[in-house]
Amino acid sequence: MTCAQLRQQLISLNLNTRGNKPDLVARLEQALVWAAATDQSLGRNQAAAAAAAGGGGSSGSEDEVDRAEDKLAENLSVPAAKRRRRPSAAALAGTGNHSNITNSDNNNDVVVHIHFGMSGAFRTALMPGPAPTPTTRLRLEHQASGLMAHLSAMTVAHGGPGFYQEKVSKLGPDPLRPDDDPERFWSRVNSSKKPIGLLLMDQSAVAGVGNIYRAEILYKSRLHPEQPGYSLTRQQFDTLWQHCVECLQRGFTSGSILTVDPEDARILGKPWTRRYIYNQRSCGRCKGPVKSWGMAGRTVYCCEACQPLQLNLVAAAAAAPASKKSRSRKTAASSSSDGEGAAPAAAAAAAEIVLSPQRLKSMAAAKQAKEFVSHCAPDDPSDLQPTKMTCAQLRQQLISLNLNTRGNKPDLVARLEQALVWAAATDQSLGRNQAAAAAAAGGGGSSGSEDEVDRAEDKLA
Repeated sequence: MTCAQLRQQLISLNLNTRGNKPDLVARLEQALVWAAATDQSLGRNQAAAAAAAGGGGSSGSEDEVDRAEDKLAENLSVPAAKRRRRPSAAALAGTGNHSNITNSDNNNDVVVHIHFGMSGAFRTALMPGPAPTPTTRLRLEHQASGLMAHLSAMTVAHGGPGFYQEKVSKLGPDPLRPDDDPERFWSRVNSSKKPIGLLLMDQSAVAGVGNIYRAEILYKSRLHPEQPGYSLTRQQFDTLWQHCVECLQRGFTSGSILTVDPEDARILGKPWTRRYIYNQRSCGRCKGPVKSWGMAGRTVYCCEACQPLQLNLVAAAAAAPASKKSRSRKTAASSSSDGEGAAPAAAAAAAEIVLSPQRLKSMAAAKQAKEFVSHCAPDDPSDLQPTKMTCAQLRQQLISLNLNTRGNKPDLVARLEQALVWAAATDQSLGRNQAAAAAAAGGGGSSGSEDEVDRAEDKLA
């Protein structure tokens, strides 16, 4: 495969696409070995479970499945005390964005805390399985079933049940858990002067929202990232929480960060079929620019037309705690100019009341967002704009058009963009000429004869 093909395969498997060709080949080969081993193992285990239960497909009952697994365990000589059981309700407290937790009260139980990072993975295979790699952090073996697993992750730590409680106590409510209480998040938001964009990324306020989801959730909620938390109405917060739940649940079930609703995807079209504003230069709805700036070391995205900073609402909410100096500054700014200049001056003064100088400085440095190659939220290959392609993909497209492939990435992007503009203009011109030729020949589509087309073109000329 070419590097572009290798990366496309790795993207489809949600694997890291960085490195040179030998790295990509090794990574994909290892993934294919894992996939084959896992499929083979699952097939054998399912067949054995069906045979142990008396054959005949799924039972349709959890009790029957449990009995089949018990019978299979007996055949494999697994002691009753070590057989897998479905976790109790208390054990399921660890699901969602939280770590796994054991399902018994045995003091020897081990709790593992994992943060996968951008390219972590947990894979199983038949024993003995592949050899550990430099990124393998944990190897698990289950001798009775003949299965093993490798874990690669940014964070791997372990301890007892107390370790679990310690970790969970530091997390906010989890949108993936239907039993979690959003009121804890509302309490933090309603009492905080921090921007809602910062609060969404604070795992002690709400668990599981990362930078991509922050951009998309705020856009869907029509909230500016710099909107102070305490200025949100309860209705705005409820909308925000609803989008947190919907987006994270969709990501969990699909395995991809897909935030654009299906109806919107049909209306907006490419390139807004997966994400609204993250890694986009313009907004699919208003076609205005998407702005980006820094917030606590991360890039925040916003369409300021669709997500206006509500200064009037903010000023009203801030009126009570505002200092006398701030109020006098607002009054001076409002009265210092007349006519058209009064409104902007008052808006600026209102912004100064509730936004810190640091936040105002960051907003002032906002620029139109730059598109880039995203490894954690890849676009549909058919939707790729030149600016979102790798150099290998750019060269592959240029080769297909018989164009020069030399130069650095900006050169390749400019060359391909120019070629696409030419292609679009040519297609449009051909369409017009064909329609005019058909009309000159008396209408009614193609004639089916080269002579008739020639006569039509002569008449048109």
